[in-house]
Amino acid sequence: MITETLIWLIPLPPALAFFLIVLFANRNKALSHTIAIGAAALSWLGSMVVFARALRVDDLGARPFASSINWLATGDTWFRIGVLVDPLTAVTLFFVAWTVLMIFIYSVGYHNYGQPQGDHDLKGLPPHGAAVEVNGQKRVVPSVRSEERRVGKECRSRWSPDQ
Repeated sequence: MITETLIWLIPLPPALAFFLIVLFANRNKALSHTIAIGAAALSWLGSMVVFARALRVDDLGARPFASSINWLATGDTWFRIGVLVDPLTAVTLFFVAWTVLMIFIYSVGYHNYGQPQGDHDLKGLPPHGAAVEVNGQKRVVPSVRSEERRVGKECRSRWSPDQ
């Protein structure tokens, strides 16, 4: 695939993922985050291909990757819309695509995905832990956030200047 076409396709997976999640998958957390991470990964892959190809061009600053199409007729001429990848854009593609992918992956764990549903959890709020039955015994599984708060309180009480 030529680079100019690939540049146009980079924003397509996240846009399609948005519509898929909003229209079909918003009630299913696992499917929603799988679609979102998959779309971010596809955009990251496209960005890395463009970045790698940009590294191989000797004089990218003088001859950037560019493509434009006619968008809106303005009398005898056309208003054109396009893309252009110069050295700064190539570096930005690298860092932004990588950062977005890492944020999406991190957010799955941050929202306690996979935690059992708690007895006292409210819809729309993060889980607060759950009481689960294992081998006939009830055990409490703390949420990630409640465990972070507990450890934080212990650290603050140990190192407070009041003591």
